[in-house]
Amino acid sequence: MVDVTNPIDESKNLILEKPDEVYRFISLYYLHQDKLSWSRTQTMVLIESGILAAAYKICSFLSIVPLLLGAIIVFLFWGLIQRDWQIRDNQLEKLDDIHKYYGVHPFRIEAKHYWWKGRFVAFFLTYSAIVFNIIVSIFLISYYLIQFFERVNICNLCDL
Repeated sequence: MVDVTNPIDESKNLILEKPDEVYRFISLYYLHQDKLSWSRTQTMVLIESGILAAAYKICSFLSIVPLLLGAIIVFLFWGLIQRDWQIRDNQLEKLDDIHKYYGVHPFRIEAKHYWWKGRFVAFFLTYSAIVFNIIVSIFLISYYLIQFFERVNICNLCDL
């Protein structure tokens, strides 16, 4: 008899009673989360492209604004992608239970090196974009400050 108060026992029993339906649901949910993270990754790339285009088009001290806001937005999107992966990977244990029930071994190929993994590449590219935006912002701040001080001609002010 199944303990109704414990949802884990109930889900294990459901997997054994109707593995086809549960497998279909869990695999579709897994794929949904995977597509969601990929879609957010594409959106993040488009936002970064728009940020760089806006900063180039403004071409003044105000170019710093889209670059810094963009770094924040890209960071927030990275957090959403991480959450999608966390939710997606939570379903792997359930999928493995059903695979074991059918005697199917999961098809997973591990990367030979850590830096070939998709997670590492996405992490590297995301933080590279954030660091690039910050570096360009710092460069623009220093460039426009130097121009400002040359116009004011601080040496003449010191003689007063």
